[in-house]
Amino acid sequence: MKDKKFDCVEMKNKIQQELLEEKKKYTSSEWQKICEKRIQQDPIIGPYLDRYTKLKNTKGLS
Repeated sequence: MKDKKFDCVEMKNKIQQELLEEKKKYTSSEWQKICEKRIQQDPIIGPYLDRYTKLKNTKGLS
């Protein structure tokens, strides 16, 4: 068995803790805006959100 140098669960826990600490600095509405901006700027999720928003606006979806 390989000697594991990278632990995904450990990385997830560390990132989650950092986000929770950062979240404490903002109000709920400020944090929501920050998260929305990050999602829009994400190179993977952002384009899908953009396409969905455009489709939603043209088709009148909710």
